[in-house]
Amino acid sequence: MPAIDTHAHWFPPEWIALLHAEGPANGATMGVNHKGHETIQLPGVPLVSSFPTDMVDLDIMVRNMNAWKGTCAHSRSPTRWCIGRRLHSA
Repeated sequence: MPAIDTHAHWFPPEWIALLHAEGPANGATMGVNHKGHETIQLPGVPLVSSFPTDMVDLDIMVRNMNAWKGTCAHSRSPTRWCIGRRLHSA
C-alpha cells in the first residue's frame, strides 16, 4: 500500500538566505558543519541546528522519496519560522 510521508521537513533556500542576511544582526551565528550542511546557532540555545541538503533541495527530496519503496507523496512542512516572518519579528 502506498504511503504519504506527512512529516517531511523542508527549509526553503530563500529562508536560509534570509538567515544569512539577517541572522547575525539578531544574534544568530551561521556556519557550515563537517558534512557541508549550513548551520545556525541561536543565543542561549546549546544546540547547533543544521539544514541538510536533503531537507533543502526539492529535487533531492523528490529523488529520495521515489527511491523509498512505498512512499508516494510528501506533505512538506516548512518550520514555523518560515511562515511569513522576517527574522527580527520571529
